Amino acid sequence: MSLRPGARSETSTQMISIGQFFFGYTRLPKVHDLQAVSKELTKLVKQTEKLAAALGKAEKPKAKPVKTTTKAKTVTKKAPVKAAKITDTDKLIAIINRSKKGIDTATLMKKTGFNQKKVRNMLNRTYKQGKITRVEKGIYVGVK
Repeated sequence: MSLRPGARSETSTQMISIGQFFFGYTRLPKVHDLQAVSKELTKLVKQTEKLAAALGKAEKPKAKPVKTTTKAKTVTKKAPVKAAKITDTDKLIAIINRSKKGIDTATLMKKTGFNQKKVRNMLNRTYKQGKITRVEKGIYVGVK
């Protein structure tokens, strides 16, 4: 394929049109725009330096006499140790551990005042943790 002098191939024409499309339709700043912004910034820097110098001259605080005082040592008090809160599960385990032959859910509900769902959930959780064992269906004993 031979081209006449100054002629472009099809691919180079496509690349040029893509470049023109990208740079023509995007809002990229031009060199003269950046130079104008740079000039404005230098003007603003000079103005702020003048203002800062004027403020520095106007505000010279008078030296106050320094008072020397001795500070008393502060005594830090340790926070009082709070007793650990007894959880509902701990109450349930204590009741189970007191029974020698084992205890069923109905008796646990009477002694604790908890509803059936709460008692069963706590029993299941403590059984999985290994804190209690099942002697037979519905009868629980504490682990020794």
